[in-house]
Amino acid sequence: MHSLHPDGYRVSRGGKVLHIEKGSTEHFFHFLLGYLLPAVWLGIKSGSKIRVLDCGPLMNGRLEEALNSSGLKWEYWRGWKPWAKTVSLPRWDLSREPFEDFQNAVLFLSRALEGAPNCVESACETKENLFLIRSPEPSFYGPAGPAILKGYGIGRREISNREEIINHLGAVGSSFSVYQPGAHSLRCQMKAFGSAKKVFGVRGAEWANLIWMNQETSACVVFEGGTTTPFAPALARDLRISLHSIVGESAAPHVDPVTVEKYFSDALPEPRWNIPN
Repeated sequence: MHSLHPDGYRVSRGGKVLHIEKGSTEHFFHFLLGYLLPAVWLGIKSGSKIRVLDCGPLMNGRLEEALNSSGLKWEYWRGWKPWAKTVSLPRWDLSREPFEDFQNAVLFLSRALEGAPNCVESACETKENLFLIRSPEPSFYGPAGPAILKGYGIGRREISNREEIINHLGAVGSSFSVYQPGAHSLRCQMKAFGSAKKVFGVRGAEWANLIWMNQETSACVVFEGGTTTPFAPALARDLRISLHSIVGESAAPHVDPVTVEKYFSDALPEPRWNIPN
């Protein structure tokens, strides 16, 4: 039996997280790449039962969906079991090394999720162009909530004129789907990103779903605050996915709807540009 935590974390013998390093398992990007995938892969290779951390009410649903679909023996790490070996997992949210293990883990989990139940939410059928919107912030991540790292979804960032963009795309007849990853199961997110050719949205944890996309597809990420962050660009590079970036100065960037229209219609020439707002 193995009790699993991400590398750099300090966890009590009873499974309480005492210290996190470079991202929280309560947030989707670090949860999927930095914990779930390496946990699944270790469970496959070892053949042993695994004990996993409580990742909060939202991520626990994805955790249970994946582990139950995988056929692995598992339980939550709650309480001390002296015969369980504590194992530090590789952080594939930070670096995909060893890359072959990372690829094999993605392949195994994608096959396992094919057998998971359909998403209970509506509007799961999506087109090849996805316009991503972020989820409302649950109280768990709010100022008074118990989350280790506060903030989630719209509570952190959002494109300020998203409704204007959606209305414009509809008016010009653009073929696209509005998709809110946080409202859907892990299987549904895998299917939506796996069938997408172009994905547009503000930076956030949902870009972990790049792992389901095919090579030579494309993503366009809107960054706020006048700078980029390395997580999505590095992941796209490793997966050989073309990445465009829009860099806005404000905390809630305003994006010209025509820019999104051009991106979805293959008329966007530059890989990166700035918007002075």
